[in-house]
Amino acid sequence: MNLTTGEQIEVDELFKDQHTNEAKIFQLRTQIEKNLQNNAVELVCLYCKQPVAIRGRVSTDQKKTFYFTHPYKSADCVIKTQSRLTEEEVRCIKYNGEKESILHDTLKRLIAHFLTLNPGINSVKVDEVYKDQAISNKWRKPDVLADHNKIGKIAFELQLSTTFLSVIVGRSLFYQQQGVYLIWVFPNFSLQSDLQKFTQKDVFYNNNNNVYVFDQKAQAKSRESGKLILTCYYREFFIDDLEIKARWNEASIGLDEIRFISHEKFYYYDSEGGQKVIEEELTQLKVDRKKADARAQTQRTQDKIAEYLNRFYKKDWLHENEREHLSDLIKYSISAEDLEERLKFCGDNAQIITKLFFERRKFNFLRFLCSTDKILVNTALLIHNGVNVFQEILRIPDEMFFQQYLTCLFRKGYVMTEHDQQDLQQLYDKNYFNQSEYEKQQIERWATVKVYAGLANQYAAFELTRLNKILMAVSSLKYKMIIGFRYIHMKQVAHYIFDSQKDYAMLYFRAIKVYGYYDQLLLEDKSGKLKGRFNYYERTGTIPYPENGSLLMNLFPELKPLHNI
Repeated sequence: MNLTTGEQIEVDELFKDQHTNEAKIFQLRTQIEKNLQNNAVELVCLYCKQPVAIRGRVSTDQKKTFYFTHPYKSADCVIKTQSRLTEEEVRCIKYNGEKESILHDTLKRLIAHFLTLNPGINSVKVDEVYKDQAISNKWRKPDVLADHNKIGKIAFELQLSTTFLSVIVGRSLFYQQQGVYLIWVFPNFSLQSDLQKFTQKDVFYNNNNNVYVFDQKAQAKSRESGKLILTCYYREFFIDDLEIKARWNEASIGLDEIRFISHEKFYYYDSEGGQKVIEEELTQLKVDRKKADARAQTQRTQDKIAEYLNRFYKKDWLHENEREHLSDLIKYSISAEDLEERLKFCGDNAQIITKLFFERRKFNFLRFLCSTDKILVNTALLIHNGVNVFQEILRIPDEMFFQQYLTCLFRKGYVMTEHDQQDLQQLYDKNYFNQSEYEKQQIERWATVKVYAGLANQYAAFELTRLNKILMAVSSLKYKMIIGFRYIHMKQVAHYIFDSQKDYAMLYFRAIKVYGYYDQLLLEDKSGKLKGRFNYYERTGTIPYPENGSLLMNLFPELKPLHNI
């Protein structure tokens, strides 16, 4: 230890590169020897305060090793003789030894002096033992102990060099237990982390990132203000490029500017509280940034989809690769709500869809829109000149177009209005004789609409076009008239289904029984062919679940269950 400055010499640091520092080491050896002979001792043992010297030895491989040692015939020291002192006692000796430098003595007396000038200070004591009244063998000797009429007792401990963590913790606990505030004071402080001593880090990391320094500036401020002023360094946290960073700030403060919350917690600046606020801000910032990034990505996806749809609309055609890419973008890269935000088919742009239905142009484009789940359409808005889209579809003369546009409409979840129901009933009432070709056509339309209106799942609408024959055959049985076929007798419909729709033959046989046509068909069966089929299905006893069976059961629930005829 340097007896003048109180600086503790780090031996490992001094001797770590002996080859490079050889000149410095030998110069220091010589200077120490000169000081010894001139009785001007500067470097001493931290434990016994006796002078030390630098010695060296050369190993067999000619490698020099330097070390500090007590000179010949020096008095005993706890680290060079077998001592019965405990480790804690040895540390206390070391700690108190550090406090005997000239600088240490000067600083503590200055602190005590300025404290006596402080308003509210009742008494100031220097180097006096403070004992635990309850347990007499526990004591400490603070550098300065002040008694404030509002705050209470405050111990000031100067720390000029490194100290064991156990000493710091031990003193902190002792003073806390005695109801005494402990302020660690340093003579200086570096803002560079790699230059900060471990002792300083042990202190400020456990004191809300506040460091109290009695440096030249603090001493000058104390003289100017006529009271104790300390330089407080504190860490302030901030956000930089989505990372939390910290910077050191400083302030010249008096005792009245320190917030004494408890004997374990007091500070000038609430660094940890500020850190929590910054962490919350960063969390929110990341959420906002993520939302902004997602929004930007959504915007790019919206733009790309709109670009594809514009080309599709103009030509009513899109290259297969582009169409696949468009479908994938809609399916995997955007929500229905975000897509509607751009397309507005449920709002301002509903007239675009209305025009497609009423003018019956660009059907490929319309079918794509209607078959794509995430493209939303408010079908209730599809009205032109007081006529809604359903009424317009009923007017379509061509049967194929009627089927196509009706399918698109119900695929988008169209719900029939009361007026629609009336129009549909009139369609039946005018044509239920089902005799002329026109009447047959209109009744088929009526039955088709009944089927579509019965859909529990709008997404199955396009499936119905593939099931048209079995649907019309079952509808014929249900409504007691031949629908969708140009036959005269119901047995002809039955033969057609059994011959051409074999996947649904068992289902159709069940419909024959459920809708009461079993006996009538047997009476019409002059050839006995139907009777043979019926006997076969009766012997089978169960009905296999056909493809699209669940859809058919939903449309004709009376045909459930599919087993046990």
